[in-house]
Amino acid sequence: MKKMIVCDHCRREITFRGDLSVVLVSPTIHPYHDECFSKENKGFSGIFLSDTVINGFGFSFMAIVSFILSITLFITSEQNQKWLALFLLIVPIYRLVSYLLFERHLEK
Repeated sequence: MKKMIVCDHCRREITFRGDLSVVLVSPTIHPYHDECFSKENKGFSGIFLSDTVINGFGFSFMAIVSFILSITLFITSEQNQKWLALFLLIVPIYRLVSYLLFERHLEK
């Protein structure tokens, strides 16, 4: 079943994955069209938006590196430092949630 993904700025449907920008706003993530995100980011509400697009290459690379570091720290660190490995999992979890909530429902 296909889920309808709606842009938070213009309230129109996002139809394909290349037009989707998933952005972190406080602890939640929101879908935008690429052009709507650039308009929103330049305006007053851009203060609350992060400049990082969660479904972009940079964030995906950071998620992979964070995951590898987290596993490495979990295996090699002392018992009282294993909480740091859990802290590093925040970035991959945001990336996974972005994929599960928005990207998998759109055409490539």
